[in-house]
Amino acid sequence: MIGQHGDVFLSSEYKSLQLVEYRNLVSHHSRHANELISRAIQLSLWQADHRFCSRCAAPTRKHHFEHAMVCPRCRHRAYPRVQPCIIVAITRTHPTGGQPQILLALHQRHTATGMYGLVAGFVEAGESLESAVRREVLEEVGLTIDEPRYIGSQPWPYPTNIMLGFTANWAGGEICVQPNEITDAKFFDLDKLPRIPAVGTIAHELIVNVLSAHGVDLADNQPVSQTD
Repeated sequence: MIGQHGDVFLSSEYKSLQLVEYRNLVSHHSRHANELISRAIQLSLWQADHRFCSRCAAPTRKHHFEHAMVCPRCRHRAYPRVQPCIIVAITRTHPTGGQPQILLALHQRHTATGMYGLVAGFVEAGESLESAVRREVLEEVGLTIDEPRYIGSQPWPYPTNIMLGFTANWAGGEICVQPNEITDAKFFDLDKLPRIPAVGTIAHELIVNVLSAHGVDLADNQPVSQTD
């Protein structure tokens, strides 16, 4: 177990503990606790991936005070890398009914549970965050959007991501899902949402922010099935 007191990192060892996936913990801990857990996971993965120098293949050593793996032969230093990912809540006004709606997508890995989430994806090299949002939306659901608006972020250790949350308004196009990633996507009325990501995730936070902006309480939702 890892913790931090001021500038000092603390650790202790416990026996007979059960291993639980991080995804299943986020709704049970504070934001600060989740950030500590994410930090521990990401640093552990980084150390495991940099046991040898990427330039000369010599075994590396931990730096005595920096988060760096140092090569004793060529002196190359490897630092933890963070992979930026965007995630976006897209809204629109229903073209005939006039009610506000939010776009939710059923990703393939969640088909069995029927949990709908938001469009998300990695930022590519040389790409701005705003361009990444537009590209991912067009690739995954075939839509165009207006100017993305940054809301907040969350570290996500799968494997070393930082999720950057946005909202945007639908600007045009008809939904056409990327079949190798998404099973279904549609605009839902804000008071009739399907199952959504758990509390503690930035996806949940973005969805709730949209609902709150329109005076809708998630507790008052009337869940709909995947086929509705």
